[in-house]
Amino acid sequence: ERARERESNLSIPSIAAGAPHGLTIASDRPLHPPVFSPPPSPSTRTVMSISDFFADRDRRKEMTKQMQKKASQDEFPIKIALDHSPAHISGLETIESYQLDVSVRGKDDVPRIYVPGHAPRLKSPDDLAALDGTTLRKKKGTSFRRPEDVKGSELPLFPVLSKPKFDWQSIHVASSRGILTQLFSIAAQVRGVGPKSNPCQFRARWDDTRELLVFERTQKHTPAQGFGSHFEQLATQPSAVGQPAPYFRIVRFDLSGICIVLAGEVDALDWCPSGKAEPAAVATLEQETLPSVDKILRIDKRGSSCQAQPVELKSKNSRSRPLFRAEANLEQFRVIAQCQLIGCDKVVVGYRRESQLKKPETHSVKKVAKPHKGLLDEIWWSVSQMIRDLQEHLRGKDGGWDVCWKPGADALKVTRAPANIVA
Repeated sequence: ERARERESNLSIPSIAAGAPHGLTIASDRPLHPPVFSPPPSPSTRTVMSISDFFADRDRRKEMTKQMQKKASQDEFPIKIALDHSPAHISGLETIESYQLDVSVRGKDDVPRIYVPGHAPRLKSPDDLAALDGTTLRKKKGTSFRRPEDVKGSELPLFPVLSKPKFDWQSIHVASSRGILTQLFSIAAQVRGVGPKSNPCQFRARWDDTRELLVFERTQKHTPAQGFGSHFEQLATQPSAVGQPAPYFRIVRFDLSGICIVLAGEVDALDWCPSGKAEPAAVATLEQETLPSVDKILRIDKRGSSCQAQPVELKSKNSRSRPLFRAEANLEQFRVIAQCQLIGCDKVVVGYRRESQLKKPETHSVKKVAKPHKGLLDEIWWSVSQMIRDLQEHLRGKDGGWDVCWKPGADALKVTRAPANIVA
């Protein structure tokens, strides 16, 4: 009792207002022990019955299933098939051609598409041989943009997509050549063809209007660097539009029962000897009905079309390994695929030592591909199965879907693209 009495008489010291540091005065507030709230009585506690507990557990399980279902709908893998079944490109035909001119001539001018366009022509064999010893200039960037960079991702096929009378009922896929080359490269690496390349990515979407699958680019075009652009200028005759003005062809072909419309750039058309009749003209699609897109793009009827064979031009350092060699390698397989997708059978390679060009070499695609025909056909079959799986998963779904692949993976990763960047 005496201890409690002394404790109740204690006071709390405090610093007086305005007093010097360290000077304290007594306060009349007594010191009391802390006060704790009493525990709730059993009558105030929330008690969950057994039935409510299991009902809540089932509700949480159902919510988890719904979240997992939604996640599976927004993301799924595409396994890369590795069966030993053959497939190849067949029935390839040219249905349109055009030339892209992005040079702006005035304040209100816009890029132009010329249909059917002026194709650059490969120089004669004697003129190509005369390039031996020429000094190449290294280019740090292109002076023109890819079609996708001018007006969205549909521009490579715009001259055909804008045709209301074009028969889309038999078409299953619309794409640019670069994306199908990516799929071919992925299938080749999964089948053991090296060396490994960089990750691949593009966008796929289902077109309800035309009932087909559309592949689009998501990455901006990287400007070409090196000696390739100058070699292309030296090996070709300037087109009427001027250099550089890329020339494109739109082709249609069949891949293991899948009908594909594809647009790809053509470096040049094959040389035609003087006095020899020009090849037959391409049957272009009602050029008088070509539309224009105000303030974005203008389409003009200009040029002449022909069925001359396209030519692929490549520049390569002579100190590295030759482009075409006996063993299977990804570099030459990519070139073969690029040529097969556009109907090209001639590749002109300009080997150089430093910046000094040697006599260009001409190769036949059919000849260099013949030793690897079995493996190439199996790779194309894997490509066709990836396309079929994408068709099955994306048919009727809205929005865009990003298709990604990383080196070493055995499947494509498909995820729903953000709504604000869907083309």
